[in-house]
Amino acid sequence: LLRPRSPSRIVENARYLSSFPRTVARLTDEIQKSSCDIVHLNTPYNFSPALATHRTSQKLIWHFNDTLTPWPLPLANRLARRWADKIAVDSPRVNKYFGFELRETTTLYPPVDGKRFDPKEVEIDPEDDLRKTIDSATENSLLVGAIGNVNPAKGYEHLLYALPPVLDYFDDVIVLIVGSILDSQRSYYTGLLDIRSRLELEDCVHFLGFREDIPEFLA
Repeated sequence: LLRPRSPSRIVENARYLSSFPRTVARLTDEIQKSSCDIVHLNTPYNFSPALATHRTSQKLIWHFNDTLTPWPLPLANRLARRWADKIAVDSPRVNKYFGFELRETTTLYPPVDGKRFDPKEVEIDPEDDLRKTIDSATENSLLVGAIGNVNPAKGYEHLLYALPPVLDYFDDVIVLIVGSILDSQRSYYTGLLDIRSRLELEDCVHFLGFREDIPEFLA
């Protein structure tokens, strides 16, 4: 589905607006033919399926699940209040970000399979020691790990600024940051690189990008 973009992307927003009535009509038809009782809607800017569901007798759960949407926050807030039967959020921070009252929403934390990520349940080959993949690491390096997409919500800049005093006590520290470097957050990532360079942490802090072996990484 097409979705609204930042105001500067005029052509894409024009395409979105011009296709909006047709998209709503098609989605309304699909929802009615499906005979479903509830429509679960993800992301804050899916306005066309939200309106389509509102035009039917089906119930709508609108799920707000991130804090990366720069706009249109007030519009998403108003439409969710008007069209949704229930509003779900991933965390209290998401709730605050979109300006909802606590009584208006239900917090549904993302589920995690605790056993899958339990280090005691993961077998690690000694040859796969992460220290061997980092040139500046030694077998005695203290490893610090951080996992999450590289975006401001994760606060990686605070981690970088906290490191110099740590290095005064432990001179052999390696920080490994695992997470996708999103195209939409390139400026934030560039800012982190500048902080790393300014604090002379190039040998200490390493961005490893996206990885699928998170249980093994944690173990």
